Amino acid sequence: MQKSELFSVLKDIKQKSLEIGNQLNSNEVDPKSVNQIYDYRQKSLDKLDSMLKDENVKELIANNLEDWNGEMMEIQNLEKDNIKMLTDITNQMNRELKNQMKQKSLLIYSK
Repeated sequence: MQKSELFSVLKDIKQKSLEIGNQLNSNEVDPKSVNQIYDYRQKSLDKLDSMLKDENVKELIANNLEDWNGEMMEIQNLEKDNIKMLTDITNQMNRELKNQMKQKSLLIYSK
């Protein structure tokens, strides 16, 4: 296994995490598109998981630990940002739903 092969999987994961963030940050979030990106990202994560079972890969990581840690930190930070955006979107949707329900109940009560 080559360093470039291993790090290309990390690059795929990072790129898909970035794309998810861009989708979540846009005004119009397309759930199908986000799901497709997540599915692709999950395939890369599964590939990485199977690669990590190989002793040669573990040695390759050990020999390139600084690069590995840097890539993993970038991915982790992107994922944290994505989780925060998802939480913000969910909270906003819940507030809007709560307000709609309140308005409907006031409308029913006023009749």
